[in-house]
Amino acid sequence: MYLEIPVEEKVIVDESFEIRDLVYCKKELHKYLLLLISSNGSKMFLGNTDSFVKIVSSSPESVFANKNDVPERVANFSDVSGRREVMMEKFLYHIDNTLGIILKAYPLPLFVLGTERIAGHFKSITRHSSSVIEYVHGNYEEASSAELKKVVEPYVADWKKLKQKTLLNQLEAAADNKKLAAGMKDVWREAVKKNGRLLVVEKNYMYAAQHGSSGDIIYEAALLGNKFSCIKDAVDDVIEKVLESGGDVEFTEENFLTDYQRIALIQYY
Repeated sequence: MYLEIPVEEKVIVDESFEIRDLVYCKKELHKYLLLLISSNGSKMFLGNTDSFVKIVSSSPESVFANKNDVPERVANFSDVSGRREVMMEKFLYHIDNTLGIILKAYPLPLFVLGTERIAGHFKSITRHSSSVIEYVHGNYEEASSAELKKVVEPYVADWKKLKQKTLLNQLEAAADNKKLAAGMKDVWREAVKKNGRLLVVEKNYMYAAQHGSSGDIIYEAALLGNKFSCIKDAVDDVIEKVLESGGDVEFTEENFLTDYQRIALIQYY
């Protein structure tokens, strides 16, 4: 199986090894996105432990890039501030649409930087609030890449907390869109259908199981009183199925997913 992740060498002497051991070895680069918004334009950056680079996007260069799209009714307003508000809203909607494309390619934690006014306006219209970790207020229009990276360093420093917040936001958003399976039985059913985009599971969770009447149904072996289960660890099998179908896996600490029966699967939207 080809895993599109860098791994560290690890030797295991046992009857077998589990796929989760390979995923555990994943080198964790602290990847994130940074969106800078100002009235004069927007910029998107991809950052991680080692680098911080600008992503080229199709966002308009400034609020005034949409001036020809303002409805005639508004364009005739004598109230200039009203016209600017309409132009600002169109500008921010355009940014949000572009952000959706970028998040599909890079489903990462997102920081939004901008003045309190423009960041607040963006917060009220964005469809991607579940990806936003923090709105950082300030005028960073003239800031260099190095300065922008430094701004978010305090947030990135506590990566564990940041990552947990991101995962919870994603789980809640998926539940709101009815695209979340929680609990081993439901997760197994969706994974078999190759419908898993992101599997979130507590790192030490194991589930001995036995097949039901069809391939997408399993039962907990302990409930059946059968210690010779057909599936030694259904969690490990689910991890394989999600990876094979192009999904990803994230592990959490124990009791982090209590509300989701210790394992949850975000489905493809």
